[in-house]
Amino acid sequence: MHDARQQRIMKLFRKRLVMLLILIGICLLIPAVWSASAKDREAAAAKAESERQLAALESQQATLSAEVAQLKTPEGMEAALRQRYGVGHEGEGVIYIETPDDATQTPTTTPRRGFFGWVQGVWPF
Repeated sequence: MHDARQQRIMKLFRKRLVMLLILIGICLLIPAVWSASAKDREAAAAKAESERQLAALESQQATLSAEVAQLKTPEGMEAALRQRYGVGHEGEGVIYIETPDDATQTPTTTPRRGFFGWVQGVWPF
């Protein structure tokens, strides 16, 4: 009887020891799992940013390819020269449209009225 009781106590002790070791193992693994989770979130954010940059670069490449294809034609070369250097064919004229400077125009001001207008005229704020 005494032997059976001692065996039950030892069995209970072993169960509790195993449970304690499992709990300690879990506590030791929590920081590693937390760190891996944080790195996963950072990697997902970096991937999204890289995909956004890739889409922008692909769009830029398509635009540049279209411009290069246009410049390979004689009409495209002519248009680029006209735009960049302001050249034209013989016999073409240029029309210049001048706009008046803002400094030459007279500023429009509203006259001050009343007592407070007079005070502001004497002591400008």
